[in-house]
Amino acid sequence: MTTDHGNPSGLLEAPKPCSELQKKDHVLLKGRPCEVKDISIIETNDCQILVKVVAEDVLTGEAMEDSLPYTTTVDVPVVERRKYRLLDITDGVMQLEAAFAEDVWIQLKVPEGPLGQRLIGYYGANCNVFINTIATMGKEDMASWTLTPKLPEHLARERPQGPPVNLLDLKET
Repeated sequence: MTTDHGNPSGLLEAPKPCSELQKKDHVLLKGRPCEVKDISIIETNDCQILVKVVAEDVLTGEAMEDSLPYTTTVDVPVVERRKYRLLDITDGVMQLEAAFAEDVWIQLKVPEGPLGQRLIGYYGANCNVFINTIATMGKEDMASWTLTPKLPEHLARERPQGPPVNLLDLKET
């Protein structure tokens, strides 16, 4: 499940010429926000030059492919990666607090299947769970998570302030 919250005017950056696309760039293919995985130049039988783009949808992970005229421009979506602290899971919904600002909260649905069960298990264990999300085109979805052990209360009070040390980084796809 994705969370809709967006600023429609800030969804796209300035268009970019196809001839300037590179690996790891973001681009809209067939209306979907994608990350370019491979790019090549091909020439058709009628001497038209095309840019063949192989990409991955940043929200679904689905492989996408398109051939675009070399001289056209493509839309470039704004893609942000954000980090949240998991506060609670209630009725299959995660309550998240932004790691960058304490007054920013969102809700995301717990992923279905084994991935969601593992996440719930880590939340119930003695771990801090940080959810990494990708936000684009007015939608935000979980990309991965990071775990850090919870400290006992007496040690947590003595610990200096600062970001937690990542002891275990699990990327789920």
